[in-house]
Amino acid sequence: MGQWVLCGWPGLAPLWLRGSWSSLALAIGFSALFNLALVATFAWPTLLGDSFPAVAWPVIIVIWVSSAVISCRMVGSWTGPPVMAAETKVVEKADFLEENQPDTLFNRAQGEYLKGNWLEVERILKGRLKHSDRDVESRLLLATLYRHTRRPELARAELESLKRFDESVHWDFEIRNEFERIGQLESERRDQQVTTDLETDPNASLSS
Repeated sequence: MGQWVLCGWPGLAPLWLRGSWSSLALAIGFSALFNLALVATFAWPTLLGDSFPAVAWPVIIVIWVSSAVISCRMVGSWTGPPVMAAETKVVEKADFLEENQPDTLFNRAQGEYLKGNWLEVERILKGRLKHSDRDVESRLLLATLYRHTRRPELARAELESLKRFDESVHWDFEIRNEFERIGQLESERRDQQVTTDLETDPNASLSS
């Protein structure tokens, strides 16, 4: 019987049974409006003018009735038992599946890339590509990772694979830009090799 009495005041039932902060705000706001309407109607009619009571009382009635109806319908679920362990496992499983969705994994890979965690980025992207070989974004990011970690051969191989997919047409600029950067890296590597050879054998250039 006590729980039904709580339905008589807007917000009181969910506040008492569930500790809802929004219901506390509703209960306080309704109380303030109700008391203000009483004062403006009976104690001090000139306080807010004649129009305020005419507007306030219909609003109060609507809030009161609608809140009572909703509270009476929901009071059973508010007083029900807490979430069972099996339901908790379902929620946890849903969270796990959401975390491992392709978009979520790619966002994680981008975040790890910005942090400089190269091994974790490579692990995530390779895992994605095992499930979706035509994942253009993952393959392009993996090529960028290989180039950034000075593995141009692997980077070029990933880009060559990308060119076979029709989806890559939307990433043509990025792919060409990555090819150019790989070419610059390979050119720098050749120059470094020539410099190393000259330092090792200064007569190498003369003999050639």
